[in-house]
Amino acid sequence: MEGCLALPRARKELRDSTVAYDTVRPLAYQDARVFLLCFRVSDPDSLDNAVNKWYPEIRQHCDNTPVILCGCQSDMRNDIETISSLAKMRRIPVTSEQAVTVSRTVGATTYVETSAKTSGKAVRDAFEVAALAALGKLNKNHAALQRQKAYTHHGGSGGGKSKLDLKAELKDRAKSCCLM
Repeated sequence: MEGCLALPRARKELRDSTVAYDTVRPLAYQDARVFLLCFRVSDPDSLDNAVNKWYPEIRQHCDNTPVILCGCQSDMRNDIETISSLAKMRRIPVTSEQAVTVSRTVGATTYVETSAKTSGKAVRDAFEVAALAALGKLNKNHAALQRQKAYTHHGGSGGGKSKLDLKAELKDRAKSCCLM
């Protein structure tokens, strides 16, 4: 899957990470400036796969490239059918706290959550965080703010530069950003 997003002057490439591409996928890694490592909040196994399969593969080929752990479909965490289905297997959706802990444990740059269903802004913010990380502009204050957003789902103030200042820097520093 390839797509283009409206972040200023940064090239974005989204790539499918299915098993069918196991032999060619590593060829694209050398061009990556950031990885958005996604899992479904409603599927604890997908977090396990992200940590135990994809993260080691990324690190094997790109030891110092920033990795953003991204919990997708966060709205499903409170979905009755999802909760019921997982309960039958004595499981629950991945909590924000669990994901942040995993993110810190593996050494990911930060953790973000998205839900296209409830907040298109959260999806856009995740790509902005990835772009900032690719440009080396995601500092500890920004990373802490993203973790806080994951906990509260409504943002806060995180110190450092304002979002407008950071967007201006993105415009000034045209670099490529390959999101895998």
